[in-house]
Amino acid sequence: IDDASIILVRGRFEGHFAVRLELFDAHGAPSGSVQVIGPVILDSTQTSADVTVGRTIVFNVENPAAWTLSADPADLVQLTPGGESGGATFNPGATALAAGSVTITLTNETSGEELTFAISIK
Repeated sequence: IDDASIILVRGRFEGHFAVRLELFDAHGAPSGSVQVIGPVILDSTQTSADVTVGRTIVFNVENPAAWTLSADPADLVQLTPGGESGGATFNPGATALAAGSVTITLTNETSGEELTFAISIK
């Protein structure tokens, strides 16, 4: 996208957390589109998911900074701790790096509660 491009987001959802961005040039003529796929969001009642390589998983938990993450095997996902950044609160998450099955465990360091998620990466 160059300096003369205009991006218009038309809230047309396509599938699970997907939206298509339609691009227009400075004169309002269509110049293309890009599909953006949002994260898979899991909580304590949803303990498994099938995702594709490159997809992000967000764990919706209370007090995100209190949770630590571990993965077995560790090489299939990149883990991201939750917490505060730039005045915003972010939940812990993971990005799928390679195909396989991985178990992700979240442990609340305050309460000792553990949540376990079975993730299949295609």
